[in-house]
Amino acid sequence: MFVTETTTRTRKYTMSVDTALLTRADSAPALPSACGFVILSRRSMRPKTKAGLHALIIGVGKYPSRPNLTQPGSVMSAARFAQWLKNEYRHPHYDLHSLNVLLSPVDDQQAEDARAVAGQLDGAATRDGVEQFVPKWAAMFNKSSEDAALLYVAGHGCSMLPGGGYLLLEGFGSSGGLLAHALNLSALIDAMGTKRAETNFVFVDACRSPFEDQIAVGTTSGVTPLDVRAGAPRLRKMLKIFYGAAPDDRAWTLHKSEIFEHGTVFSKCLMRALRGEALDLDDDGQLGVLANRLVEKTARLVGETAASLSAEYRLSIRQAPEGVGSIADIAFHVPETVMVDLEVELDPADLAKVAEANLFKLKRPDQPKHDRELPLDSHPAHLQVSSGKYQLHVNNRPRPCEHFEPSTFTS
Repeated sequence: MFVTETTTRTRKYTMSVDTALLTRADSAPALPSACGFVILSRRSMRPKTKAGLHALIIGVGKYPSRPNLTQPGSVMSAARFAQWLKNEYRHPHYDLHSLNVLLSPVDDQQAEDARAVAGQLDGAATRDGVEQFVPKWAAMFNKSSEDAALLYVAGHGCSMLPGGGYLLLEGFGSSGGLLAHALNLSALIDAMGTKRAETNFVFVDACRSPFEDQIAVGTTSGVTPLDVRAGAPRLRKMLKIFYGAAPDDRAWTLHKSEIFEHGTVFSKCLMRALRGEALDLDDDGQLGVLANRLVEKTARLVGETAASLSAEYRLSIRQAPEGVGSIADIAFHVPETVMVDLEVELDPADLAKVAEANLFKLKRPDQPKHDRELPLDSHPAHLQVSSGKYQLHVNNRPRPCEHFEPSTFTS
């Protein structure tokens, strides 16, 4: 069970117990009942000496020259991710040191909404915008090998195959050629690898199906705001790419009633994964979201939400060479360890009279370590624990041994 911080500091955990498991009947054996749960807190306690995460977020919803492409979900996908980075992102090695947000909302109302959600709007998702901000962003993560770069793009896109992958910018379809207003993602991701930051994260919330005549335009077309000199060494050691669609397939938007809150199917599922469903213990017993698990969980959730993608989506998104990136895993988000007030209640409550409970903390999968006995004399039970992954074991309370007085008799 995942318990995350909401408006109060006390987490309430109610355990439903089969009546047959807790009974005084002589015929009923003591059967254990166990349930796992995770307690999290998002309270900030970050030191100021960490390396930097430098993020650039681009969301395109407006296409004046191609009105049929108007897509408000992409703007809110980008805005919601910016909001999450600023308010919830945690990592043992990185702090968010810089963030630039380029958005092209569909109208003035969405511009106001997106700015309020993201907390900033630095420019428009146009050719001029990316040519201005991408070099500045790259300069930020070209200072130290210990830093990390993050790119998040949302909008209409096309194939991420070797023929070239593109994000269509606001001016797409206007003068200047077919791809004059299309950001060449393949070239940008390649250029990121020549900067000093050795770790790169890339999120692409866009379609991946090729458009007409794409192969004919070549692989070096489109907007390429980062110049890479010939023979420049590749300094990157870790690349993780998260796609919102399988190869040759489309990404999915949401019903208009959900767009403000979630943006797109990918954005909605990514947030679910980051906020609990992708959490697990790493090899060192640290609770966090590993990049490979985030890919897998997000893909599964997208597959469930957009049923037509089915299992093929989950397989292709992990097996395509450009989707896997580095084979080695890396932590992407690690909630902080803090003290949390916990309330534990058995349901039905009267079974607390005949039960004993023990709390176990998981530092390794399937290797619980006994944390403490949980007295149920006062029910519900209240205690303080550090955030982490736990199991609660509930058993019959042992019956007291019967005491027989020796008897005397005469014959």
